[in-house]
Amino acid sequence: MAPNSAALTVQTSRIADVDLSPRVACSSYKRERWDHYHAAAETVCKHSHSDAAPWLRVSGEQKRHPRIAVLPAALAPWREWRAHLEARP
Repeated sequence: MAPNSAALTVQTSRIADVDLSPRVACSSYKRERWDHYHAAAETVCKHSHSDAAPWLRVSGEQKRHPRIAVLPAALAPWREWRAHLEARP
């Protein structure tokens, strides 16, 4: 099946219109707002943390590390439940 040349031309023009310049303005804006964002996150954590639903803070610099750091906390309730079942007569 041959591609539709009109559709291909429209798609090519869309790709050509994409701005590939560095996002310096966006990046500096994010840095300027970091303190505000951090304060808001602290407020949310403080007001929504409970023993039944605790917050766990992990570094998110790379995708793999937070996922590994969360595993022990995610497995802890299951391990407690399993230990409780094994302790039953």
